[in-house]
This record gives sequence, structure tokens and C-alpha cells, in this order.
Amino acid sequence: MLVLAAVWGYLYLISRPVGYAGQVLEWVHCLGGPQCATVKVPLDHDAPGSPTLEIALARLSATDPARRIGTLVVNYGGPGISSVAALAEGPGLFTELRERYDIVAFDPRGAGSSTALVCREPGETAPVFAADQTPETPQEQARFVAAQREQFTQCERRFGWLMPHLTTRAAANDLDIIRSALGEERLTYLGWSYGGQLGADYSRVHPGRVGRMVLDSPAAGAIGAYHLDSLLSGIQAMQDAFDAFTRDCVQRRRGCPLGKVFLDPAVELDNIIDDLDFRPLRVKGGQLDDSRAIIGIVGHLYDTGSWPDLREAVRALMRGDGQPLYDAAVAMQAPGEIDARLAVNCADTPARIDPQRIVKDGAAIHDASDLFGSWIAWDSAGCQGWPANPGPDPWVPPATPPILLVGTTEDPITSYGDAQFLNENLANATLLKVEGKDHTAYGNNDCAKRAIDSYLFDGTMPARPC
Repeated sequence: MLVLAAVWGYLYLISRPVGYAGQVLEWVHCLGGPQCATVKVPLDHDAPGSPTLEIALARLSATDPARRIGTLVVNYGGPGISSVAALAEGPGLFTELRERYDIVAFDPRGAGSSTALVCREPGETAPVFAADQTPETPQEQARFVAAQREQFTQCERRFGWLMPHLTTRAAANDLDIIRSALGEERLTYLGWSYGGQLGADYSRVHPGRVGRMVLDSPAAGAIGAYHLDSLLSGIQAMQDAFDAFTRDCVQRRRGCPLGKVFLDPAVELDNIIDDLDFRPLRVKGGQLDDSRAIIGIVGHLYDTGSWPDLREAVRALMRGDGQPLYDAAVAMQAPGEIDARLAVNCADTPARIDPQRIVKDGAAIHDASDLFGSWIAWDSAGCQGWPANPGPDPWVPPATPPILLVGTTEDPITSYGDAQFLNENLANATLLKVEGKDHTAYGNNDCAKRAIDSYLFDGTMPARPC
């Protein structure tokens, strides 16, 4: 049945009419607030007569039409998350910008309400989730690799025709079709995290179409060749964020379950989570082992506003209740999002990390973080069994109008070094340094929000860090 459904889906796409530049969008009210529309894009941009995909859009119209500047296109990151849903859930983020801009979010190919990659039936567990995601023994490591290969097989069975075309480069070309359909000569854009990476790739492919562009906490690139220093830097950033959380927790005293037994509260929690590797907790929906506990913690470290929920989850864990952390892990690994994230990352690069390199560097990885090291390292090897695309051409700094880069100094997900690297590889960019511990600045830092709004309104670059 799965194969038949995939065939029918493919035939449906082939039957779609072709016509991309200057499409007329049909906006309808949806999601309890925005207007929604779809735009057609080719499956293969190098073959315009190829089957057609549909990209979902959501729009909040400018509240002061007489002073309207144009359209601001936004992407919340990922890859794999739905920006359309995010815009509907949090329109208040754009109160000021929306006075003079239409705000338009889009779900990139493979994600959300666009032609989406969902490799299993509802309720069916992804193979990688059934494997130990912090494998220690050769047997566990072999099962992890086998699970990654099975993950590919499931996706290939249903979406083998789509997967080679889920590259960031293809999404950047889709973005230019969106720009054209919106009637804009140049793209005005705000992208967070992977959305920043996508914007950077757009500037490379369509430099002459770049307008005011903000890349907030951009990822430097997808899963790539194995570089131990880069891996350790990412692990250390996550550990630093966790240490900051535990210090904040203990300083509050009231409501903090940590610091009662061990002098180092991070070690105290680390020991509890290590024990879950051998004695997982039964919870509704499955069990909480060490890797799911780690993933649940990571989900709460994206921004400091989630720290109160993490304190409550840790309190529950220390009472023997793993449900809050388990639920957080499940939210982090939604089936559609995890499939699209993996497919995009694996399509973006020809590199495939040899698991034995991770085994060989195990001591350095654990020294960087006993809690997060193994999970981050093995997650970076997530393309096992996935065929490799040729990868992008060598980077040549594009000639664009001024681009605003934003980097948060203690970002646990995309390091400030990523923003610095991109700043060095864009020909015309300004880097706004933001002191903080959140992943992304716009919406988390008032100073950064004011600076970004000012740039998008009148092109003024920030004069000082935040």
C-alpha cells in the first residue's frame, strides 16, 4: 500500500500544470488568523519540465497599508519545521514590522504543509528511535548504523523520487519563485538558524535579487566531513548552556531540586541520566532512557524562557517521573520534522562520517561533555546508508547589498563562531554581536529586535553590539 500511495502521489505531481515565474497567488483565510496560499515549483530546477511540487505560504497583511514597504519573507529554521504553523501560533512577534510589511512564512519542500516527507504511517516508530542513540558497545553501535540505514529504506520506499531534490540549494531556488509570486523585485528576508543558512544560500544563487536580508544565528552548513575541533566546539556550547542552567537553578534555591547532594549540580543530574541507560523509566508512550532524557533537556536549552519547564522536568525526574522529559524528547523528534531534517542534511553534502572515527575520538568527545558528547557525535553521523549528492560548488562570496548577520555569544545550537565564519565569507555583511544564552536573538533579545527592525525599515545597520 505504501508503494502504491507513493506512485499515485508521483503521478499526481506529473499531471500538474507547469508555470513558475509571476504566479498569481490565491489567498484564503486559514489556521485561525493568517491567509494561506500555495506556489508551484519544479521538482528539479535544472529540468523545468519536471514534476511540480507545491510550497505552502501563510501571510499576515500589513496593518498600515498606506505606509506599506513590501513583503518580508520569514523562515523559522529547521530544516523540517513548519514556518507556516509557527507564524499562525505567534503573530505577535511581528507587531511592529507588520505595520509596514506583509509578513509571509513558507514551508520549504519536504516540510510542514508543503509537499512533505513523512516516511511512516501515523504512530509508527522511526527505526533510529528504537536504537540506542548514545551507543557504547560495538553491538549498540552496529544497531545504530543499521537503524540509520533502515530509516533511509523507509523514506526511499515512499519518497525516493523526492529525496535527491531536498537540498538547501533547491529550497533557495524555490524561494526566488516565491519572491516572484509575491510581486517583489528583491527579496526582503528574515531567517533564523537553518533559515539563516537558507538565506545565505539564496544570496549566493540569486545575489542580484537580494534586498534587506537578516540571517539570525545562521547555521554554517549541514552535516559534513568529520572535523573533531568543530564537533567538540558544538558539544562544548551545549555543555556551557547546561552549566548555565544548573547554576541559575541552584542560585534560585526555591524550586530547584539540584545542589542538595553533589557540590556540582551538573554532575548530580549527569549521574541520574547515566543510570537511565541501564534502568530506563516506564512512561506513557514508551520509556525514558538516557538518550531521550538528553534530547528532552536539549529541547529546553534552546532559549532561557524554557528553563522553568526544565526545572520542573528535572524535579519530576528526581522523583522517578520521566514523563515531562520524555514528552519534550517526543516533541523534538516529531516524525515529519525528523525525516525532513535528515533528508535535507544528507542531500546537502557528499560526506558520510565513518562511525569508527567517533569511536576513536571517544575520549575527547566525553571530555568535552560526558552528558551530551556521545549523543551529539552520533547524531552527526546520521547519514549512514543515505546516498550522497555531489554537494554544492565551492563557495564564492556573492556581491550583494548589505546583509545583516546576527550571532548570540553563548548560543547552544549554532555557535557565535558560525556567524563569524559566515561573516568572513560574505562580501558585504555586518555582524551584530548579541550577548546572551538563547538560540537566535530576534524574539529573545529586545536590543537585537530593535536593531533588526530598524534595519528592515530603513536599511540602518546597528552601530553597537547588544
